Amino acid sequence: MTEAERTELIEGYLAGKLTDSKVLAVEKLLIDDSDFQREFREQKLLWEALGPSKANDFRKIVGEVLEEESSREKKYRSFRLPSLAIAASFTIILLVLAWGVLKPDSNPGEELFSDYFSPPMNSTLFRSSNSEQPASELIQNQQLFDSLYYTKDYLKALTQLNALGNQFPDAQTSEYFFMQGILYLLNDQAEAAVKQLEKIEVGHPYDKSWYIGLSYLRMGELNAAKALFSTLSESENPYRKEATTILGIISE
Repeated sequence: MTEAERTELIEGYLAGKLTDSKVLAVEKLLIDDSDFQREFREQKLLWEALGPSKANDFRKIVGEVLEEESSREKKYRSFRLPSLAIAASFTIILLVLAWGVLKPDSNPGEELFSDYFSPPMNSTLFRSSNSEQPASELIQNQQLFDSLYYTKDYLKALTQLNALGNQFPDAQTSEYFFMQGILYLLNDQAEAAVKQLEKIEVGHPYDKSWYIGLSYLRMGELNAAKALFSTLSESENPYRKEATTILGIISE
């Protein structure tokens, strides 16, 4: 796999736009390939710092700067130390300028998301499952998932949950989609979280609207978030007070 192919695969995964087979491929690489794991973490940090729309531009500028630095070093090999000093200074200046130009506009929803997003402390996943898995295998999966979730190893927890859902389609209950959505949010994939949370058909009448609303805040889609928080603020439910506060802030 070329570097460009790896980058495209990781970006697609972070954006929640890959097919199921490619998602499985990424998650296998995250388990088996330490180099891929490192590149995944680097790209994820870049997305978090700049936002998806600017990450590619920033990476391109860095690549061009490093390439120019390499060319300059070869051209002025006889003046190696001064050349490297100049190149390093030039690189730093360009990176600082690039950050100022490419840094995304402030998203008021991101701060609200950080303030109000609190994942469930416990999971009831697998407890009331009608899955055809053997009882021993069901308990083993439950224990593995719980261990990953409680130790905040959210990426591996999501990987394990996705793999289980693909292996046992009957395990994809509303509770499954709820925990999947929560894990996507914990892995900074708000768009993917919305897709899974919207699949909930039974249970979580208020949780569903609350977490989808928070996902929209994270994505900067304030109008979509308003509609959900407005509904929550008009009826008695565990999120009424918080939804009313958020609604007041984003409606200013």
